[in-house]
Amino acid sequence: MENINNIVKILPQFKTIIKDVEIIGQAGIRASTTDYLPLVGPLAKQNEFFTLYKNLEKDSNYWIEDDCPYLPGLYINAAHGSKGILTAPISGEIIAQYINNETHTTTEKLLQALHSNRFWVKQIIKQSNKY
Repeated sequence: MENINNIVKILPQFKTIIKDVEIIGQAGIRASTTDYLPLVGPLAKQNEFFTLYKNLEKDSNYWIEDDCPYLPGLYINAAHGSKGILTAPISGEIIAQYINNETHTTTEKLLQALHSNRFWVKQIIKQSNKY
């Protein structure tokens, strides 16, 4: 109704045009991330992840030798936004390759760009900039 009231403020004659019309409609919301890339991949155990990756706070290039502590069987394929028709198929293929422990057909750079834990890594690195 707010949109209708705003139109009436700009075009008062609009109110007479729609006075006997029932206005109904729908709105859609598309989830997306702040970098507009979907979240694709396995999800880590949060507390263990932050403990293992804490040295990134001191050095964003710190080499972590241990495997990431993932939640078994939990994969994310979300936040495709308005481009989901394009990104969902390749993301589904990436998830299938994770599940089947297959070699990925996409580049490592793309896998990292889409990885579901990338915001946690950024959060840890960003903490170092607070001091």
